[in-house]
Amino acid sequence: MIRRIIVPIAVLLAGFAAVLFSTGEARLVLFIDIPSFILVPVLAVLYTAGSYGFKGIGRAYRAACSGDASREDMEYGAAVFRDMGRNFWIFAILTFGISLMVILANLTSPETLGPNLAVAILTALYAAFFNLLLVQPFLSTIKHRLNQPR
Repeated sequence: MIRRIIVPIAVLLAGFAAVLFSTGEARLVLFIDIPSFILVPVLAVLYTAGSYGFKGIGRAYRAACSGDASREDMEYGAAVFRDMGRNFWIFAILTFGISLMVILANLTSPETLGPNLAVAILTALYAAFFNLLLVQPFLSTIKHRLNQPR
């Protein structure tokens, strides 16, 4: 059960590191933008906590990691993870839209075009990365357990 969570996370991290180093641009700083980080993963988690509370999010993670979680807890956890995954993408789309507006408003300044476009694309990367890190392994574990006969 824990293997269903740890292995995908390890594959994600190893794959990201491999791609990063294989491009020759092994500068992690290229992938860090504090405003995008706040707008995508942080706000998505806070938005989810607004719906379920931090205790509810904790309940979802416990249901995924616990071998003896009740069906009710697993169904609750699945709902939390589905919503959190959607929230990552929704906040990424909103942030991408904001970034695109900044790009379009500054088309006369070509030196800012590249950095602003990189920030816009980074929001989608954050949504995918945090969805694969914080949602999918746990959601797939819960789905697998819900589909097994008891």
